[in-house]
Amino acid sequence: MKILLITGLIILSLPFSSFAQMYKSVGPDGTVTYSDQAPKNAKPLKLMPISTIHTDKKHTASTSIAEKPKAKEKKPEVRYSTFRITSPSNNSAIRENSGSVSVQLEITPKLNTALGHAVSINLDGKLFIKGQFAQATLNNLDRGAHTVSAHIHNKQGKIIRSTSTVSFQLQRFSKLHKRAAP
Repeated sequence: MKILLITGLIILSLPFSSFAQMYKSVGPDGTVTYSDQAPKNAKPLKLMPISTIHTDKKHTASTSIAEKPKAKEKKPEVRYSTFRITSPSNNSAIRENSGSVSVQLEITPKLNTALGHAVSINLDGKLFIKGQFAQATLNNLDRGAHTVSAHIHNKQGKIIRSTSTVSFQLQRFSKLHKRAAP
């Protein structure tokens, strides 16, 4: 306890050390006393000068909590409870001679375009189209097996949510097929 008291007194006296001489005295019972007044048997202390740093006003550090720069308020990210491809259905066969396939998405809640959210549709593992929509048409597809998936991206391009991959077969008329006689 005495050590804490002594240390506290030293710390409290440091700001005044440039104005007054400090003295240390040891009592008959061994107690150490520090003072700015010289009792008998006191020895003057040599204290180190206090370090000061001079800066211009442009670079002064703020010591007030109220003056600290405020952290950017983070807008709550929209959580999409439902995001899936409703059309075409998985493992379906689509007969369309023009090669056009409509892709319909279910997005709940609605796509938040105010936050810059966008949808991308991948066809056979490659980006096919990107924008702010819930329906798109894939035109002039070759006949055969295809896969389609979709992603919701935030403004920075990070994927927020993805759908499952849907497989479908596109069937188109071929000139190689012989027509049956009427």
